[in-house]
Amino acid sequence: MTVVAIVPAKDRADSIGSTIASLRTVRTIDRILVVDDGSTDDTTAVARSAGAAVLRLGANRGKAGAVATGVAAEPDADIYVLVDADVRDDAAQVAALLTPVLAGEADLAIGVLPSAGTRGGFGLVRRFAHWGVQRGSGFDAKAPLSGQRVVRGDFLRGMDGVARFGLEVAMTIDAARAGARVVEIEVPMEHLHTGRSVAGFAHRGRQGRDVFEALWPRLVPRVVRRIGLVALVFAFLALSFVGSHANTVASTPLTRRARHVVIIGVPHLGLGDLGNGEMPNLDRLMAGGSVAKMTIQTGGGTQSSSEYATLGASAQVTGPGVTQVAGRDERIEGSPAIDVLERRSGARPSGALIVASMPAVLRSSGKLENSQPGALGDALHAAGLTTAVVANSDTVDDSGLRSTSAPAAFAVTSTAGAIDAGSVAPSLTHRDPRRPFGMNADVSAIAREFAKVAPTSAVTVIDPGDTDRAAAYAGGAGKDQADVLRKQALAETDRVIGSIDRRLPTDTLLIVTAMSPPTSQAELVPIVMSGAGVTQGQLLSPSTGQDGLVTLTNVAPTVLASLGVAVPPKMIGRPIRFTTTKPDLSAFRRSNKISVDRDRAYSTFLHSFIQVQILLYLLAAIALVRTGTPRLARRVLRFGVVTVALVPLMTFVIRIFPVLGSFGTGTVALLWALSALISWVIHDRGRSPWGPLVAVCSANIVLLAIDLSLGGPLQDSSLLGF
Repeated sequence: MTVVAIVPAKDRADSIGSTIASLRTVRTIDRILVVDDGSTDDTTAVARSAGAAVLRLGANRGKAGAVATGVAAEPDADIYVLVDADVRDDAAQVAALLTPVLAGEADLAIGVLPSAGTRGGFGLVRRFAHWGVQRGSGFDAKAPLSGQRVVRGDFLRGMDGVARFGLEVAMTIDAARAGARVVEIEVPMEHLHTGRSVAGFAHRGRQGRDVFEALWPRLVPRVVRRIGLVALVFAFLALSFVGSHANTVASTPLTRRARHVVIIGVPHLGLGDLGNGEMPNLDRLMAGGSVAKMTIQTGGGTQSSSEYATLGASAQVTGPGVTQVAGRDERIEGSPAIDVLERRSGARPSGALIVASMPAVLRSSGKLENSQPGALGDALHAAGLTTAVVANSDTVDDSGLRSTSAPAAFAVTSTAGAIDAGSVAPSLTHRDPRRPFGMNADVSAIAREFAKVAPTSAVTVIDPGDTDRAAAYAGGAGKDQADVLRKQALAETDRVIGSIDRRLPTDTLLIVTAMSPPTSQAELVPIVMSGAGVTQGQLLSPSTGQDGLVTLTNVAPTVLASLGVAVPPKMIGRPIRFTTTKPDLSAFRRSNKISVDRDRAYSTFLHSFIQVQILLYLLAAIALVRTGTPRLARRVLRFGVVTVALVPLMTFVIRIFPVLGSFGTGTVALLWALSALISWVIHDRGRSPWGPLVAVCSANIVLLAIDLSLGGPLQDSSLLGF
């Protein structure tokens, strides 16, 4: 009979030499084959110098994979001796296991080693393996995990595939089921014990996982596994469905239509400005109406032009560098405004106010798949309704020349550049040397102008301009002075809010909304609605599905719905709905902090995410065109692929602990570190190279489904968006 000893070894240069020397003293062993399972030390060289044949694997395949490779390399052996590489001088004790197999008295002999005591773990994996072997084959194994074995060749060659440390359990069950005579023999052998250290428990955790993988197909029939998998999928879907409905907040649309809609824009208003008594009129509207935090996404621009243009388009657009708005016959660049617009667009629209820069806005926005700037005005005009604007955000340049500006006009202008009524005249302001640029809004003048247009205008946009002026002036002022000027501007704007609100009939919908964040960071901002059709509580956007969170692109569809006008299909927003949830300003501010933290980390994260992938693609291209790519390069590529695949998942996982997202660049480093750590654990797992990616994909599906079923708390301001 031919007897071959197979010794799987991984980084065992310290013990493989003495193990082979001991095995060579067993005269009944014909050949010794060491399978180097991807070692990074001198295991191969030491084994060869000790007199063993060596088969070196390019990548670690685990114990089961190494043994299977050795069996394939020695397919004609009658008997295989399996010995761990760390038993050293005790390896010769396998002679006691060989005796009954050579004599034809046993087909599988298992060595029972002395108890490890406290040098080992708590025996949980061993007891689990014992239960599994007994359940699967009826054999009462004393040492179900022992790697010191002698087995007849036909039984080992006929064993089904198994992963890593599941080898011994699978071998015992398969052999016993095939009718093999299995015996256990006590042998005085010792091997390396991992103890009750972190590394030891991690090793036994991996061992337990592999034992489970070996037991699962052997204890559960295939048909039951398939039925169970289908049942599990359906149960998961059912629970997700029930959970999502349970966490869906009941909401209602506007309860009645309005005859008029008034939008008061307050650029640079923040969530921290609510509920502190500094804007009493706005606080009163909030207490009797409905409120939410709002996310603003625009294509950039000056002052608040992009935000107002985005509102009018219900799509993310770019505002112009100059907001040229004037009365129809007022002069711009030496000519009447209507003539300037006609030269630029080739059209001569009707309207009391002309937005001469509208052609430039449309060009800068490009050919959007969604609606264009001016879509709200066009929809209102198509329904036979009129628009108005009362706004002035003028400033003064260094030479003392007044620079005209009224970005609020972009909210209700038509694409042709026409607004039916209103005023953007300097008379809406008065001189005040204590205020930015020596001017501030004239509350009385704004109220009088609004009174003129209110009876005939379906939608009126008002922006006193003080907050824009304070923000523009802040660049040349100290921080303390800028804070004082901002608070003064908010107080003046609040007076305008109170003055307008007192003049509104009951059939008017009032919307007070921040048009830009108070800082350059991507903050969430407040929006307050009151009046016709509003339910007291919080606003809910069908676009986000989250109570208390809406988007700027929801405002225009809400205006149209309030007036009974059909929302154009190209508008990406949907009408705002209402819940009875009591607003929690503290929760709003916490969400805002998350949004700011996201903004701090976003640029660094995105650049690193793209750059790492570019490097990965470059390495992959080189590996594909070259022959004989080094093993290390292949491992690095596999590790890199799995790491990049894990990063999007980790952006959600860190949201479980919000503090982890507050470190800016540190958060990005943490994301990559977590992704790399998990990738290091799983990137070489499994018999299929797709295994780790399938695991990552499955984890993504499960996490997203669970998050959605809980109302999407992890998606709010995620680094990669909703």
